[in-house]
Amino acid sequence: MRWLNPHRGSAGAAPSRSTASHINTVDVVVSFSQMAMKSPPPKLDGACVLWWSWSGDTPFGELFGADDNDRWIHGFAVCRFPSGSIYRFSCNRNWEVVQDSQYNTEDEAKASIPTNYDSTRVIWLRYDE
Repeated sequence: MRWLNPHRGSAGAAPSRSTASHINTVDVVVSFSQMAMKSPPPKLDGACVLWWSWSGDTPFGELFGADDNDRWIHGFAVCRFPSGSIYRFSCNRNWEVVQDSQYNTEDEAKASIPTNYDSTRVIWLRYDE
C-alpha cells in the first residue's frame, strides 16, 4: 500500500500533469485521522489476526443494543482459530471483540460487512507480525 497526499501528488512531490488530475487505482487516499491507525494485537479471542481495518476517530458505525464503549465499532478483523475456522470480529476502540460472525473464507468475511456500518471506509490491511 502506498500513502498518497492528494494535495502534493505522488510520493510528496509537487503535482505534475499526470498525478494532479487523477489517482491510479493502486493508490489509496486516506484522511489524516485514518492515518493514525491503531493495529490490533496478533490474536483476538484466541484467533490469529489475518486481516484488519481501523476506522480512525469516527467509528464505522453502531452495534445496536450494545452498551457504552461496545456500542461503537472502530475495528474489523478477519481471524483464524487453531481449528481453521474463519471469523470476522467487530471490535470497539480498544480492539475488544463485541460481535463475531463465522465464514467459509477470508474473502467472504471481508466482503460481508453488515449494512449498519459504513463499508465504503473499510480498507483491509494484511496483518504482519
